[in-house]
Formats: sequence, C-alpha cells, structure tokens
Amino acid sequence: MKQVLTPNQADIPTEVNHNYRKILGAAGLLLLVLLAGWLVWTQGPGLLARSRPGMSAEAFAEATGIQIKLIGVTGGGGFVDFRYKVLDADKAANLLQDPANAPVLLVEDGRGAVLRTDPAAFKIDFADDTSYFVFYVNSQNAIKHGTQVTAVIGDYRLKHLTAQ
Repeated sequence: MKQVLTPNQADIPTEVNHNYRKILGAAGLLLLVLLAGWLVWTQGPGLLARSRPGMSAEAFAEATGIQIKLIGVTGGGGFVDFRYKVLDADKAANLLQDPANAPVLLVEDGRGAVLRTDPAAFKIDFADDTSYFVFYVNSQNAIKHGTQVTAVIGDYRLKHLTAQ
C-alpha cells in the first residue's frame, strides 16, 4: 500500500506562509493599479468632460459662435428639437468641422443619459445671423418638458437649459 504524504499547515515553515501572503498582497495591489489605469485610459476623456464647468450663455456664444435658442421635446416625445442661431459663421464652421465636436445633449437628472445625432447634420455652409435646427432621437424619453439639459459642443458646455 502506497502512502501519500500531504503537508500539514503546521509543517510548513511560517516564512513560506508569510512569503505567499506578500506575493498575494502584491498581486492584488497590482491588479487594482491595472484596473484603475484601464478605467482612466478608457473612461478618462468622458470623466474629464463631465467634470468641466459650464459657461454663461454669452461666453458660450462668444466662444462657439453659436447661440442655443431651443431644446424642445416634439413628435410625441420621440424627438428633441435643437435650434440654434449662428452668430459667427467662421467660428461655428471651424468648431463643427470636426465630427467629435457635434453637439451632444446631457440630461442633468443624474442618470447620465446622453443624446447624440449624426455629425453630418452640421456639415453645412453656415451664414451669420441664421437659425438652424436638428432633431435628436429622444431614446427612452430621456428628455421631457422641464428637464434640465447641458449642451456640449467640443470643449464648451452650456448648462441648465430647460427643455420646452
């Protein structure tokens, strides 16, 4: 009959147990650092964008060349009507030529709902003192009459717009 020896916990030197604990602790810490790095790498730009302060309506218009006229719920709640007036066609065109700068609507209710539209809707020849509009699909009725919304265009944000 063959006898198999299994080590008893008491038979293992405490130095070995202590080394395993150090290795497991270091591996756990490394895992946390890697996870934090991954979150910053993948979510960092979004987290940074959400942390940027808003601007006054005047400062927003001066910086972007765009004055937001209306955030309106329409189509039985299925669409959001975004109306804006171009005050400075050159500023607006320079900003909106980059698809990443297409206006985004953030719902301020804490749920983090974001409405986006096709950036091609802003690939037009702008003219000074001209009004334009674009429709956003109002997914899951994220925006209702009275909802507070932040409009983001590139690095600029105009907060506390009330949906009509």
